[in-house]
Amino acid sequence: MHIILTNEVIDILNILKEARVVGGAVRDYILQKPIHDIDIATKIIPEQVMKMLNKHGISTIPTGLKHGTITAVFPNKVSIEITTLRCDLECDGRHAITRFSTDWLEDAERRDFTFNALYMDINGKIYDYFNGIKHLKNREINFIGDAKQRIKEDYLRILRAFRFHAQICSDIPMSLEMIEACKEEAPNIIKLSSERIKSELFKIFIRSNSYRSLKSMLELGIMQYITSINSDISKKDYYFSDKYHNPIFVMANYIRYSSIINKDEVIKTIKQELKLSKKEVYNLNLLCNKKLDLTINQEVHIQQIGYDDYLLLLSFNLHNVDISIEEFNYYLKILQNWKYKPCPTNAQDWINLGYKKEAIGLCQKTANKLWEDGEFTILKDDIIKKIINN
Repeated sequence: MHIILTNEVIDILNILKEARVVGGAVRDYILQKPIHDIDIATKIIPEQVMKMLNKHGISTIPTGLKHGTITAVFPNKVSIEITTLRCDLECDGRHAITRFSTDWLEDAERRDFTFNALYMDINGKIYDYFNGIKHLKNREINFIGDAKQRIKEDYLRILRAFRFHAQICSDIPMSLEMIEACKEEAPNIIKLSSERIKSELFKIFIRSNSYRSLKSMLELGIMQYITSINSDISKKDYYFSDKYHNPIFVMANYIRYSSIINKDEVIKTIKQELKLSKKEVYNLNLLCNKKLDLTINQEVHIQQIGYDDYLLLLSFNLHNVDISIEEFNYYLKILQNWKYKPCPTNAQDWINLGYKKEAIGLCQKTANKLWEDGEFTILKDDIIKKIINN
């Protein structure tokens, strides 16, 4: 979808009058790429924005009043962030002290890259203050103003530079000025919160051309300030599927090619450094320590490892080009048609046979294995006889 001026956006722009769509949506519109999130900038202060929208029946949430941001929520679950124009008064590389502004150029000057400082009004007119459209067409990434100074304002811009380079400009080398600025200021990345670093790093991971960016970050010594784990990423030129993309896949590959043999220790370290969630840690452990066996009955295999884990491992195989898209779809169909087949024995059977409490679990575990090894065809009596005889 390459439409910015949706009905919801037009409603907001009509109500607020002095407002424009800003940033990524306009950038992606020019690139003719799918537009996922639409942000609106306005001269009106947030409290007044909420009053005006509420008056017209549009619900609002004060998602970031401190930063001048509110979110408009529509009945069809569409949500749009609206932020009052701002000017930076003071920046320390992590946080910025700002004031509200009514000057579009002043708001544009505080943004990071030229192609992120694009605005569109209700008539579709685009306002480009720093040749952002030209840079987009030339696939160039340029900071607004001095690269080093912009990075000093927010050290996360180092990661953002590599993210947008992968996303937009991967075929064109970064400028020497940008490379030197990123390299020189990289030690300051450790001043950022783990949550901010992880969020931006994962956005790099989901880019189709992130391999080159990650390799550059490693070669320039930038990655060492993000994670202490070193990885020879040159061992595998990662394949990235837009449809089955997952940042955990890239992290799993990064760990698999780490110089440290003990993968559990690697995962433990990265968990602490990037504040990974329990689910992310579980998935990393799964991808690093388990593989699908496509030589056996897949219905049995699915039952052994579970629906969700099988799907994750299957998608990981596609991601790494271990299987083709045709093979993926074949196994995916098996998974979608799969139904759990419970073992015909249960704990009560072993109780009735006089087994003690401590032996019941072992008996049932053995029964489950016999059931799976027999591809769900072995009879209950046969399972019991085999266990009793052994």
